[in-house]
Amino acid sequence: MTAGTGLSRELLKWLQSLDLSYSVKNVKRDFSNGYLIAEIFSRYYQQDVEMHSYDNGQALQRKLDNWAQLFKFFNKKGIKLDRDCINDVVHCKSNEAPVKLLSAIYKLLTGRDVLMPKALTEQLANPEVLPQFARPNASSLLNANIRESEMTTTLEDLEAAQARAKSLIDDHNSTVRQERAMESRYMGNTAYNSSTVQRVLRGPPKPVSQDIESTQVRFQEVKVRTVDRNIAQLRATRDQQMQGAFTGTPQGTPQSFSTGGLAPSDTSAAAPAVVGVDVLQLLSQRIVSDASLGLGGLGRGAQPFDLFLKHLPQLPVEAAAAVFGLQPAELDAVAAACAASPKQAWQLFHLILSLLAVCEHAPVFSAAVGLLCQVGMRLVAMDSQLADGLLRDFGLPRLLLLVKVAPAKQRELLQVIYAFSANTAEAHIGAIKAVQDGLGADGPAFALALTSLITLEVDFSDDLLDLYVYYCVIALGMPSCRLRAAALSMLPVVCSQNRELVVQMLPRLSVLAADPWWEIQAQLGKLYCALLAGASASSAEASSVASMLGGVLGCRSPAVATVALAEAAPLLSRWPALLSPFVSSLLSLPPQQRAALLAPNNQPVPVPATSCVLYDIRPLPMRWPPLLVANQLIASAKAQNSPYLESGHVQILSAIFNAPLSESESAAWQQWLLESKDYLYVALCDEDLCEKMSSVLLAIFDFLQDGAIPSFSTLLSSLRMIFNGDGNLCQNVALVFLNELFDRGMPFAGAVANLVGSFDNELRATALSQIVARVDAEFRAG
Repeated sequence: MTAGTGLSRELLKWLQSLDLSYSVKNVKRDFSNGYLIAEIFSRYYQQDVEMHSYDNGQALQRKLDNWAQLFKFFNKKGIKLDRDCINDVVHCKSNEAPVKLLSAIYKLLTGRDVLMPKALTEQLANPEVLPQFARPNASSLLNANIRESEMTTTLEDLEAAQARAKSLIDDHNSTVRQERAMESRYMGNTAYNSSTVQRVLRGPPKPVSQDIESTQVRFQEVKVRTVDRNIAQLRATRDQQMQGAFTGTPQGTPQSFSTGGLAPSDTSAAAPAVVGVDVLQLLSQRIVSDASLGLGGLGRGAQPFDLFLKHLPQLPVEAAAAVFGLQPAELDAVAAACAASPKQAWQLFHLILSLLAVCEHAPVFSAAVGLLCQVGMRLVAMDSQLADGLLRDFGLPRLLLLVKVAPAKQRELLQVIYAFSANTAEAHIGAIKAVQDGLGADGPAFALALTSLITLEVDFSDDLLDLYVYYCVIALGMPSCRLRAAALSMLPVVCSQNRELVVQMLPRLSVLAADPWWEIQAQLGKLYCALLAGASASSAEASSVASMLGGVLGCRSPAVATVALAEAAPLLSRWPALLSPFVSSLLSLPPQQRAALLAPNNQPVPVPATSCVLYDIRPLPMRWPPLLVANQLIASAKAQNSPYLESGHVQILSAIFNAPLSESESAAWQQWLLESKDYLYVALCDEDLCEKMSSVLLAIFDFLQDGAIPSFSTLLSSLRMIFNGDGNLCQNVALVFLNELFDRGMPFAGAVANLVGSFDNELRATALSQIVARVDAEFRAG
């Protein structure tokens, strides 16, 4: 058995080969919610188990929901697993239950049995071999076999719970009686207790040597030195020693993230002069002088920066960020101090990295990183080699530690490395190698760092581009799906520099099209879009790349579709063949995710999955060609012979007409309205769609003005359907719609008056009498 997990090596190697989303650390807890079980089956049944349907949470209801989905899948595929064993796994009763369940799943999926170690097999077959202190008692048995979570599920019935408890205690008492009877037979055997037998077993006594060597122990005399200097003089001496230590090697640099031991030098002592400014004093003064921070009266004698870190979660975010908003003259002084004194450089990194390690507010984090970057760029302007050396000596180790523990913030952190490096390809190659050396054997962390570093590059040389491609090719061959996805994320940037190089890799990348991991499909979609953006319609590979992108758009994963839609939206004008899969993919998204992609603002859209790289997804309405999308939307409804629109269609139309439209396309939009009017006006008769569709129609009318009036004949037919039925909601919405249209004045007031004039007596007798009376009073009378 492997230490820590309780799994056999065979099971553990099998799980590692599946490349699950996270490793097994606690076998009793990690499998209880069914998420990893679902992920295991998704590797063998890719089309039947969709991981976005499962929640990786530990709440009881989430566990039950996951297992309910798994039971449906088991029944569908005829998979038979022990329900009692699954129940023990769900309620975390023991380490043996998940091992037993995994063994059964392993045999089911691979056709091989799990060979357990001989010692464990004997222990399971003969539990009496356990020593007395390791055997369970009644209390531990009840605690292990009846969990609190069961009392609200399988043992909700009180009688069933009592029966389970009684059965466990009866079995335990019977086992204890048998063990005691066995022990009494052993204890009653006189031969077993005879002193003769004990002496035989123990052997003859061994003589003890009388010649014991004596060893003299000598104690060194303790010498006590008297101190004849005050504390200010001692501090000055300490600062001088630290100054001397920093001018040599950096091995004496403190490695922790605490700020203990840093104190501003006492001006009354003979301290060495500081060139520029003392970093700690500068930041402390800014903290103390800002009354909004409220740290002036806290912790007398304590270091202001220590107080700042201690109370950071409770401080006003804007005021805390302003501490690091140094003026250009102050930044110049800090850079000069770091250039003149390694102590000040170490102090700068030590203070800022201490804050970054505990900071959870994004504005404060960005302001602190910005301070480091500004100082780094000024140091590079003074002496690029000095700046690089200070970074490697005092900042890089702890900076890379933060990169590893906070991957979501790694791009901001890695900006610091490039800020302390010259803006040349050669310097960046050296910085990349320094990052690789600093991360050591952590290849995944280095690959993820490259995905951020490549986006920070401004000028590529052939050597720098070759370096990225080299590590990209290596990562593409790794067994980890996350590393392969990270490698793919670099290729769009490579494509912008050397498109032919990526085109040559397409045959190798086509193998990844069958990879089930969502992020690989998403990154392939981004790469295909990057290739099409730089391709001409006549290029040999363009049609095949467009076809592959269409396949990615057809993926059922919302995360893949979100990324692919955002990247493909700007390409629809040049590649009309993408319109059909684009609209189909958008319609297949869950309503909540589709609404996020269709938002009227330009805020980032979250990807509904855990990712290894950062995505900058923006809403579609500001990036797509609206007329082409609207034409394809109606064409798709007609192609399916659908008599009416669905909610997804109306949601997309609402996003199109809530965004600015080009006046040059007004004639084309008028033609679209005439071709789509049947679908649009019929939606007013649907209680689920009428409110949204009335807003869409008003937006269309506002844009087309006179061009919208020829479609009013169909509006009259819809009004007849609405007011001859019992749909109160649709009738109310229609009345509000007509009144708002009439309020817009000419030409719509006249069109509504003409419409009302076409009402027969039956329509006038309905709730439409309100609009009839208003038109007669305000329009015809005038």
